[in-house]
Amino acid sequence: MLQTRTILIILGVIFFIFAGYLFVQKLGPPQHPHEHEDEETVEETASPQVELEQRIQDLRTRLKMDPQDFNLLMALGHAYLEARRFDNAAEIFELAIIVNPESAEALVDLGIALREGNNALQGKAKFEEAVQKFPTYADGWLQLGVTYRYFLKNNPEALRCFKEYLKLQSTGNIAAQIREEVARIQKELNP
Repeated sequence: MLQTRTILIILGVIFFIFAGYLFVQKLGPPQHPHEHEDEETVEETASPQVELEQRIQDLRTRLKMDPQDFNLLMALGHAYLEARRFDNAAEIFELAIIVNPESAEALVDLGIALREGNNALQGKAKFEEAVQKFPTYADGWLQLGVTYRYFLKNNPEALRCFKEYLKLQSTGNIAAQIREEVARIQKELNP
């Protein structure tokens, strides 16, 4: 009986040692780089800024093959905005407007590039042009309101523009935020 008990204890110890060994092996690095597909290696991961610059270069290359491609112009302009290269974005949006003068988005995006590039008055002029040419394009009213509120500190005009925006776009997260902003402006104007 003592011998059987000793054998069982030894087998138990061997089992736990082997199980521990397997557990430790499982925690170790993969034997092959593709063994754990959900883990990225440092070399495979590019920073968002590097990816953005690569996207800009790719769009510029594609645009050289077809400089009149409105969609490529808009994509490049948006990439420049994302990279905070506002002068480049403004230049591209101006080209987009030449290619498609009936694009409300291109005109408003030009205004954003100008405003964010420290020229709020030129940006405002583009937004005003947009709301005159395209009065049902809600983003024109939104951007004009933002310009009046945060850049030119003209709350009555911001309130007017935000109300126009809400007439055109009454649902969604941005509309909810604008309703809150309208309430704040009204409190500031009528304390």
